[in-house]
Amino acid sequence: LDPRPDSETLVDAVINDLQMATLDQPRLLDLGTGSGCLLLACLHHLPNADGVGVDVQPGAVDMARQNAETLGLASRAEFIISDWDHAVEGRFDVIISNPPYIPKSDILTLMDEVRDYDPALALDGGGDGLDAWRKLAPIMAQRLRPDGAVFLEIGQGQDDDVCQLFHEQGLNISAKHQDLSGINRCLEFRF
Repeated sequence: LDPRPDSETLVDAVINDLQMATLDQPRLLDLGTGSGCLLLACLHHLPNADGVGVDVQPGAVDMARQNAETLGLASRAEFIISDWDHAVEGRFDVIISNPPYIPKSDILTLMDEVRDYDPALALDGGGDGLDAWRKLAPIMAQRLRPDGAVFLEIGQGQDDDVCQLFHEQGLNISAKHQDLSGINRCLEFRF
């Protein structure tokens, strides 16, 4: 569950968006939070924001809580064990997610430090890598406030398919953010 440079693209996009917004206290939701790195990085740079991180794995939630405590962000970050949003209440200004999006057949080709150490549950996106997106698109449409934004970390070449899944839920692409290699790595959606 180590953060990777690809995730910086999503964090930068969220920070830039919320620094331009006029929200007094933006509320963030991180679905599939893992170590909490995405949510905590955003909260570090957005001192008026708070957030909820959700993960199905109790060990990941414990780690995220410890990381929040270590970083002095525990008062603004809540971490809960939940299968996506089942234990979540309310709506959010920003929803972020870096769920499993690697096609099952590609997992063996990943770098050793990813394939051999990250939990399979955090990597395996099913046959085409889109299983999590199929579940998350309707959840995010329900949990997002009308003037809010969704930021997703995606795999290389997934942008068209993910855009279609979210469009079907009434969420339209508002920006594509490229990583340092020029790959569309973060998609931003709004109603």
